[in-house]
Parts: sequence; structure tokens; C-alpha cells
Amino acid sequence: MLKKILAISCLVFALSWALVLPQSAAAKGTYRAIPRTYRGTWIRRSPKFGGHPRLTVRAHAIHATVLRLKGHRLGVHVGHGYVTVFQAHKGHAVGENYILRRTCYHHRVALKVSYDTRVEFYTRA
Repeated sequence: MLKKILAISCLVFALSWALVLPQSAAAKGTYRAIPRTYRGTWIRRSPKFGGHPRLTVRAHAIHATVLRLKGHRLGVHVGHGYVTVFQAHKGHAVGENYILRRTCYHHRVALKVSYDTRVEFYTRA
């Protein structure tokens, strides 16, 4: 009886281990949360670009006029002093990178967003 229970438990363990889909090392580091200091609602203050569109940053979502990513489409790389946000597919970057840095703009806490050759400054709403 004990041998049957042991055999069944080993079989169940082996099947459950075999059915788990492995996640690549790149994907494990890609789907991270955006750090708390970058989260919140930000308003664009760059003088070159008209209007004051908002940038909303959450733990697993980012919304702006040029960028709307959330869930498994959002890839995040956290570096020392910056966060890179990009469109991800199967754990790899497939779109352009948006680099977010904390800085000051006119003596206010700001977020510097750079992509392509463009740089925008956002301050807290």
C-alpha cells in the first residue's frame, strides 16, 4: 500500500513538473514592476512641444500620447538611475526604448523621458 502511494505521488510530481512551461531568463527580467519613484501622473513641461499631455505610470502599465503599454506587452529594465520601458514579445524587446530618468526641471521633481532623438520633461501633476 505504501509503495502504491509513493509511486502515485512520484508520478503526479513528475507530471506536474513536466507540464510547467519554462520561462526564459530574458523573460524573467523583462516583466518587472516599474519602481515606485517613477509611478504617478506626470504633466509634460517641455517648451518645444505644445500642450500639456499627461503621462501616467503604474506598476505594470504606462500611458501617454505616444505610448500605451501594459501587461505582457510592457517590458521594463531597471538600471542604476534610470528605467527603460519597451514593447516586449516573448521576453524580448520588439519596439523602441523609452528611457525614464528622475531629474529636476525648474526646481521641481521631474521625469526626463528620451526616445529616438527626442527628450521631454514631465513634472508631477
